[in-house]
Amino acid sequence: MISNWISNRRFDIKTNILRKVIKLREWSKDWNRLQVYNGFTHEERVKGWQLTWYLRDVGVLPKFPTECSICGSHDKVNYHNEDYYSPDAVVAVCQRCHFKIHKRFNEPDPFSKLVQEHAVGDKQGGWFSQLTLTPIDLAGELRTQFGEEIITDLHQGLVSRGVITAEDYELLRASL
Repeated sequence: MISNWISNRRFDIKTNILRKVIKLREWSKDWNRLQVYNGFTHEERVKGWQLTWYLRDVGVLPKFPTECSICGSHDKVNYHNEDYYSPDAVVAVCQRCHFKIHKRFNEPDPFSKLVQEHAVGDKQGGWFSQLTLTPIDLAGELRTQFGEEIITDLHQGLVSRGVITAEDYELLRASL
């Protein structure tokens, strides 16, 4: 009886050591619900956030970006994503610029001023100067073009582009 228990316990320990577990970060109940952005719902945006953090945690993306791609600030820099179905297509932005990007539909003047001020020299025509002041439904356009399976297809694209391994993709898919 004890020898069976010891044998089973060794198996459990060995299995747990060999089993790779992906634990995605969780959206805190204390955090605000996200508004729809580019047609992406709160749930889609949270999944995109989780996958971006996963890519940070496994070293695909730098864990903490250091410089804002718009103004060059090194203060409170994080990632911004226009397409939450593509968690690796992120850009580093400081908190100040990030707020202006997300508020540009309702408050266009601060964002327009930001573009005028920083879309010069080597940043002329930069990604941020291409953003529209009119809300778009990018998520809806992608769903229409590729079908409801777009999330699966784009996440599988992480594997085909070599961003993550097929094994990690399967573990990740089970976590979502």
